[in-house]
Amino acid sequence: DNTFVYTPEVNFIKQLIDLDFIGKITNFESIRSNWGPFKKDIDVVWDLITHDVSILNYIVPPKYILKGISATGSNQVNEGVVEKAKATLFYSNNFTAYIDASFLCHCKIRQICLNGTTGTFYHDSAIKDSKFVIDRFGPTVEYNVQPLSDPLYLEINHFLECVRQNKNSLSNAQESLKTTKILERISQSIASNGAYLDIDV
Repeated sequence: DNTFVYTPEVNFIKQLIDLDFIGKITNFESIRSNWGPFKKDIDVVWDLITHDVSILNYIVPPKYILKGISATGSNQVNEGVVEKAKATLFYSNNFTAYIDASFLCHCKIRQICLNGTTGTFYHDSAIKDSKFVIDRFGPTVEYNVQPLSDPLYLEINHFLECVRQNKNSLSNAQESLKTTKILERISQSIASNGAYLDIDV
């Protein structure tokens, strides 16, 4: 499930984009790493990169169309299981997203950096009490993260509300299908040693 679309961080980023607060978006960079888990039936693409893909699907406006993907990966513990991967997603309007994910880092990192033509956003949700940082090419401004109920709790309640009102949820089946198609393409690119692959989602 796409729990991250219910977090304060991701919704703050979406507002920045929707309000054009940092201008036209140009680059998205994320680092999502930790030590393990080392399993033979799950790799870092489907365990970690899935979160960043669902975030991108949620925050990137429809006018930015995903055109292609290139990705590389490696393993160290379990042969044949990708435990470290880097994926680049190429969109129209000169927007590019870079995703770095790893099971091979002893430091837990959850960084997101979004660049726009008039400013940047940065946050690392793995650091306790970290703030949202916005630099609009002037004085850097830090925003406290607003208290929010547990994202999973919000997601479940949102889903129940959608059932009662017969409406689509934010993390509906179509969004999950789109995420799955992108993850499949990332895995295919890794298997092809970083080949650029077209995608239509």
